[in-house]
Amino acid sequence: MQRRDDVEASRFDRRKLLRFGTAAALPLALGKATASAASYADVIPHRLAKFAALEKRGVVAWWPTWGGGYFYRPGRMLTTTEDLPRVAAALRPFKAKRVVDKATAPVFESLGVVEFALPTGSKRVPLVLADIARTFAKQDSDPRRPKPPPAYGPHYVTLGEPQYDGGPFGPPSPADPQPAYNTDVPPDGPHVAVIDTGYFWGVHADLDAHVPSVPGAADAMDAMLHDSVLDDEAAHGTFITGIIVRLAPTATVEILKVLNGLGVATEGQVADAIEAVARRPEVDVINLSLGAFTDPQHPPVALARAIAKVPGTTAIVAAAGNNHKNQPMYPAAFTRVVAVAAAADRKGTPASFTNFGPWVDCYAPGQNLTSAFIDWSGPIPSDPQRSETFHQWARWSGTSFAAPKVSGAIAAMVGPTMTAQQAADALVHDPARPYRVNLGRFLDL
Repeated sequence: MQRRDDVEASRFDRRKLLRFGTAAALPLALGKATASAASYADVIPHRLAKFAALEKRGVVAWWPTWGGGYFYRPGRMLTTTEDLPRVAAALRPFKAKRVVDKATAPVFESLGVVEFALPTGSKRVPLVLADIARTFAKQDSDPRRPKPPPAYGPHYVTLGEPQYDGGPFGPPSPADPQPAYNTDVPPDGPHVAVIDTGYFWGVHADLDAHVPSVPGAADAMDAMLHDSVLDDEAAHGTFITGIIVRLAPTATVEILKVLNGLGVATEGQVADAIEAVARRPEVDVINLSLGAFTDPQHPPVALARAIAKVPGTTAIVAAAGNNHKNQPMYPAAFTRVVAVAAAADRKGTPASFTNFGPWVDCYAPGQNLTSAFIDWSGPIPSDPQRSETFHQWARWSGTSFAAPKVSGAIAAMVGPTMTAQQAADALVHDPARPYRVNLGRFLDL
């Protein structure tokens, strides 16, 4: 079924879980993980099956919290090199071992991050977190010898897919053709890095003029399961790129592919992409239309380290998420990042699905937006039994698309006398713009 943008409230609140029976409510009541179907029981059925398959294969795990819950790599934990001695000692009773994954080893070494793996069949990571937190509390109970708490937490899984953290709210729908994009892209124009699903070159020649070809960054239409159904998040990065270029017509957009067709990437993968562009002085804006809820006491260790490496002149913009919650979502909730919520219209009415809270900096139109898409005729994610035809354009909703509006507006302001971060500050703190508590300034973009 296709969900309407004006319905859906908090999908993870306890009253809603109670509709699925006592077993569904138990994880929140007892703080224990049971059937993960409780955590996303009202997601369109094919997505539930795909995530269940990922869990069965040990790719992701889910843990419920009072705020909703989070995904993480099963049995994996992260800490910093500075806190390694204390964390390693606390993990010794659990027989956790340091691991080095080929894919993330270079970035973790660069960021000063260490990964641990718990033995198969041992306690779940969230329960271990609680145990070692009590250990540290006892160690630090002497007020005469105060110690800063160590940094440690799960190796989170970030998401950017329909109706989940950071991603689009529901599936796309076909839209009428839009005006062509400007093709005059000066080499000294603003530079925006989009860390997302990739990009479809060859569909929009005018938009391609803004997007240098990058090996391995091409998006795919049917990569998940190869089931002849359009991938859940196919063309997400292309859609975002179109929004940015519409607001910043001279911008160059660099594509860094991390999310797969289901909209899944590990924290390590996202940190790797951030760290890669952090070293590049020509990058003005980093757009992150993805994110993860976390354990409230354990923000993402690797993401925090990667963002700390970004120069102060570079703006980082991230989607606040589409769960209608005030629970902080990362990376948007980091102070260094511009967290963008969604408005339903150009009048500043908040979108019914948008996240909110004191950690949100601003909100911009993010409902029923039209942007670049792909050519597709066939089954669609919301209803694999129904076919839909797209001709290069689509309409989509979500904070995923409010964020690139802000990224594009920031990029358009960059110049010899204004850095991207200065432009971001000017937008977010403009006293002439309407302000809402828990949403910040409304940017009518």
